[in-house]
Amino acid sequence: MKEESTQDTIQEEIQIEETTDTVAVEEPKEITKAEPEPAPKKEAPKKIEAPAKDKRTKVIIHTSFGDITAELFNETPKHRDNFIKNIKEGWYKDSPWHRVMNHFMIQGGQNADGTVDKGYTVPAEFRPEFFHKKGALAAARQPDQVNPKMASSSCQFYIVQGQVLNTDQLNMFAQRYNLNLTPEQIKAYTTIGGSPHLDGTYTVFGQVIDGLDVVDKIAAVKTGKGDQPVEKITMDIEIVEE
Repeated sequence: MKEESTQDTIQEEIQIEETTDTVAVEEPKEITKAEPEPAPKKEAPKKIEAPAKDKRTKVIIHTSFGDITAELFNETPKHRDNFIKNIKEGWYKDSPWHRVMNHFMIQGGQNADGTVDKGYTVPAEFRPEFFHKKGALAAARQPDQVNPKMASSSCQFYIVQGQVLNTDQLNMFAQRYNLNLTPEQIKAYTTIGGSPHLDGTYTVFGQVIDGLDVVDKIAAVKTGKGDQPVEKITMDIEIVEE
């Protein structure tokens, strides 16, 4: 791979193109794109009874590359409950990983029949302690132009792969995106990596606790138009602790 400046490398690895048939993780500010149609709005599903405060729901995302285990945060109850509801309804059965970007993230959540949305949004639940370090489970959404409240998709989500950043790179992100990074964020982004430019604008509602190697394998597959894997990769999600 040819040498590039730090800024060029970061720019190349975090930008993402949006298609008209999906909800996408937002690309960097300086990239412009066509405005998509907003999803029809309905009420989010009713709240499911919360688990004990010290117990988090755990799910296994089964893929042909192996299993990914994640826990859901009780501190983001609307997203937790919505994700559990989708799983119980079988929404993610044979759902494709439809967008993959190495050193950034893997995105899925469309229904197997190609339906990209369930017709409602989930209100944002930003928590400073939950950020886009490697393995973060977060909700995709429509861009700010049509979604100023940054409400989340009813079904689409992504898992962060990201990249390890040195201090200069992290400072560049902080300046470009006006980030006030905590010591915990700085430590995570300079050790395990992540995608800090998404912090505070996309809801993180869970974290991978096993199977980061599977995330890496999926992120590295060959892709075509719209960052879609050339060979289809599907998932099924199982609740193992609730």
